[in-house]
Amino acid sequence: MECLITYKFEEIEILSTIRLGIGRIIVVGDRPNVPSSKIFKNLGIEIEEKASKIKPGSKIGEIVHGVLDMISSAREKGNEPIILLPHDRRISIGMYIARGENKNRRSADIPVCCP
Repeated sequence: MECLITYKFEEIEILSTIRLGIGRIIVVGDRPNVPSSKIFKNLGIEIEEKASKIKPGSKIGEIVHGVLDMISSAREKGNEPIILLPHDRRISIGMYIARGENKNRRSADIPVCCP
């Protein structure tokens, strides 16, 4: 079951956050002019480092391989991988690493599906 819930923080539109075993995926509206740091600040996520960026217009296969590499690298360090994913594929996808102490903090979570 897929649920799409929209949250707005000022001009930032967060369409959904999804927690998987691999980490957290945050899907945002197409707002390339909003800095990622502002999105994370509004979600209560403290970022350890920016891991990588996948270029706009990348093919799906390149995106999947790039994301999997970044996720395994983050997990080796014991941190939570976070993928910031604009729903328009023409905009670059950012991969970030959250500080380890935040990975179990429930207050930073935004629910994505109805119970």
